[in-house]
Amino acid sequence: NNLFLIEDAAHGHGASINGKNAGNIGLASSFSFYSTKVITTGEGGMITTNDEALFEKAAIIVNQGKMPKEKIPFGEGVYQNWQEFLGHNFRMNEFAAIMGLTQIRRLDMIVKDRIRVAKKYYQELANIEGIQLLQVDDSVVHNYYKIFCFTEPGVDRIKMYKDLKQEGVGMGGMTYEIPLHKIPAFKKYAKGDLHNSDRFCNYHICPPIFFGMQDSEILKVTSSIEAWLLKNK
Repeated sequence: NNLFLIEDAAHGHGASINGKNAGNIGLASSFSFYSTKVITTGEGGMITTNDEALFEKAAIIVNQGKMPKEKIPFGEGVYQNWQEFLGHNFRMNEFAAIMGLTQIRRLDMIVKDRIRVAKKYYQELANIEGIQLLQVDDSVVHNYYKIFCFTEPGVDRIKMYKDLKQEGVGMGGMTYEIPLHKIPAFKKYAKGDLHNSDRFCNYHICPPIFFGMQDSEILKVTSSIEAWLLKNK
């Protein structure tokens, strides 16, 4: 159908499916470097693409739309304020770039450790009544940006999060806890029955996960979740 794919790889650093890394699936992809991501520069992100023309245009857009000096039709490579279309000031500063390059070199190690943490979580959470785990296919290398669990209907997640925080367990932020079809900016586009979106958004929780997390910390989280569920049946 002469379509192209733009890949949202915001959370996908180091993840893959069938041996193909996130960021290599579509015409172009975008990654986030926000502070909560698997690797970070504090804020911002990056685009990846194998399309040379798209790469060149993206490089111009992030630099206020300024054409490369050698492509300006006069000035012999001295002028630099020639815009053939509008751009933005999306340039990454050098300090963020240094941080990002350092993080990328450590990415495999970071993902490997997050997988270790996730395996321990899955081992412990599998024995807790009222918790359903997100199953990951064997074809996928998951970077475990989040640990996703699903509770039974009727569980008051807000109370859970607040109670656990009082016990020193800071749960991870829920991801899209309000489905898009209920958010003012997007609800006008919603059509039909979206009960699966409601279900996944309403019943998921995200235990904390971070690089270097210790087994003792994981056990504190899982035992606190189990105790809370038993107390609040």
